[in-house]
Amino acid sequence: MGSPSITPCANIRPQSTYIFDGLAASIASVIAMAGDTVSMAENALMMIHNPFGWVGGEADDMRRTADMLDKATEAILWLTQASLVIRSTTLPH
Repeated sequence: MGSPSITPCANIRPQSTYIFDGLAASIASVIAMAGDTVSMAENALMMIHNPFGWVGGEADDMRRTADMLDKATEAILWLTQASLVIRSTTLPH
């Protein structure tokens, strides 16, 4: 499994280094995964969270949305774990 949204970003440059010295929040944390090398300052923060959304409709509509959110969560976890070496922190499941 991979993240289709990151593929176009990864193809921008053949070799790229992303350096974070502040905050990479929400979707910025996903975009960061496009770098061949990702480096963060000791005091930098990266906010990675479960995707969320809103839906209206019947129970089947809500189940489909929940299934989509579960798939997005798995893609974000896979991408993060494949792209980063995280010290002294664990990723939630």
